[in-house]
Amino acid sequence: MKKKYKYLQILLLIVSFLPAIFLGKLIIKYGVNVPFFDQWGVARYINKYFTSGLTFTDLLAQHNETRPFFPRIVFISLASLTHWDVRYEMLVIFLMACFISFNLYRLNRLTIGGMLFKVILICLLFNLLIFSPVQYENWLWGFQIVIFIPMLCITSCILIAYSQLSSKGKFLTCMSLATISTFSLANGLLCWLVVFPVLALNTWKDLSKEKWLVTGWIAGFTLNAALYFYGYQKPPHHPGIWDGAVHLQAAIDYFFGFCGSGFAFGNFNLAKNVGMVLFSIFIAVCIYLIKYRKNFILWHRTIGWLMIATYSISSGLITTLGRVGFGVEQSMAPRYTTFSLYLPISLVALVAIIIDDAARKSRFSNLKLLVYLISLIAIIYLLFLELISVNMAVKEMNNWRVERLQGKSCLLFINIVKEEECLATRVNPKIARVKFLANRLNSLGYLQPGLIKSSRIQNIEGSKVNTADGYGYGWFDGVSKVSNDEYVTSGWARLPDREEPADAVILTYEKANNHDTAFALIYTRIKREDVAKVTPKDAYSMSGWQKSFSASKLPKGQVKINAWAFDANTGKAFKLNGTQIVQNL
Repeated sequence: MKKKYKYLQILLLIVSFLPAIFLGKLIIKYGVNVPFFDQWGVARYINKYFTSGLTFTDLLAQHNETRPFFPRIVFISLASLTHWDVRYEMLVIFLMACFISFNLYRLNRLTIGGMLFKVILICLLFNLLIFSPVQYENWLWGFQIVIFIPMLCITSCILIAYSQLSSKGKFLTCMSLATISTFSLANGLLCWLVVFPVLALNTWKDLSKEKWLVTGWIAGFTLNAALYFYGYQKPPHHPGIWDGAVHLQAAIDYFFGFCGSGFAFGNFNLAKNVGMVLFSIFIAVCIYLIKYRKNFILWHRTIGWLMIATYSISSGLITTLGRVGFGVEQSMAPRYTTFSLYLPISLVALVAIIIDDAARKSRFSNLKLLVYLISLIAIIYLLFLELISVNMAVKEMNNWRVERLQGKSCLLFINIVKEEECLATRVNPKIARVKFLANRLNSLGYLQPGLIKSSRIQNIEGSKVNTADGYGYGWFDGVSKVSNDEYVTSGWARLPDREEPADAVILTYEKANNHDTAFALIYTRIKREDVAKVTPKDAYSMSGWQKSFSASKLPKGQVKINAWAFDANTGKAFKLNGTQIVQNL
């Protein structure tokens, strides 16, 4: 019997690693090496680092509401080591999540305890949320390192507070981590507030003798806050912080939607209801703890988890004040789930400790079975919602990858064919700055592959692979003149070696010397079920393309037009079957 139980424990331990393994595979599959939106701010610092040099003021400069001093150091260091392959930033994010998971596992062992089977089962629940694909924006966007640093600092500080270090060592180490948290993200300043109660409860005997530790903590917090807010300016494009007070009902809805967003992918009403339930459980936990406030052992076991929940809730309140002006649905943004999911994580631990405490004191002896049953039903229901959300999130990860590859295609052609809508929506709206920085990074070898240098498409023509179905890389179906000054082209394009639609399609006209000159880029896809049937690959159902362009883009007279499938990962183009001839008068 004991042997079977041991095997069951080992099996459960292996299963507890599966969420991390699953997420790691998703990041490898869907991660794209291209700077996106806020990362072009990082590009500016990389450029300064290699040209005029960076100053302390540059690194401390405000970005939206944040002063990401330490993340900027990480970004520049990684860029130097990897020629700015942003997928390494995703790797750092994944590793930080692993460290957070380890911290919570250790905290689990220290405060919840019990049989190893119970510890591992709780860790499995933690990992299902810590590594949830629902946070897909943060997993696939390297800039979001800033999101994970505060939680890594907070969980590390809490673990240090429970350690055998001296009180002095605990306070000084946690002050350092709190400073890193502060200058990583706007709500990183909360680290000072949520960590102190944990430190105080674990060092209270020494604090009466070494009061300078508390004074030092307050001084550190004050100095951090003063430096953070010195010269602070509200981002002009963000709502006012008092919008939540003016629109109270919207603020309440936003807050609860934020709390439940990790379990209701795209469904705001469900998110709001889940958020209300989670917040109600948190209030019930607080009432229990206040009722038994003289129980030092209970408070010692729960204070760390209570502060993690407080951080999650406080982040929700801060986000509500700063973002409710964008509308309540904005609370569902996937990037916020990295904050909100730590509320249910901490509640799992808090409820487990309270049930254990109540069972030891025989407080709920008559209701013990009912409490266990309600807890089990709640966990199963939340896991069911999480499973649905994960399924939808994986689809969104694929969409994210497609958009990043489309954006990368437009970026690589920025000096040849400027598709402004594509650049604005899939790269960065500040196109002139992107073009300048892209050329600077390209000269440093920090764009992989490099920018397209010539409109002559043969310069980037790739070696074709043989296809069993004989359709090659797709077909240029036709071109028609819809007005005196407008043509419309259509067809379908694929990348057989990747077994997916082309990242973009390049249109070229053929000159007398048989050189094809690029004049248009198509980055959007349309449905082509007929292609999926004849190839036959379901992945090619969205391989269709269509493009209208002005006749002024073509030379006068008889013109040959070709279409090319483009692979953004390699920077290579592959000619499609079919050449169209027009008389451009």
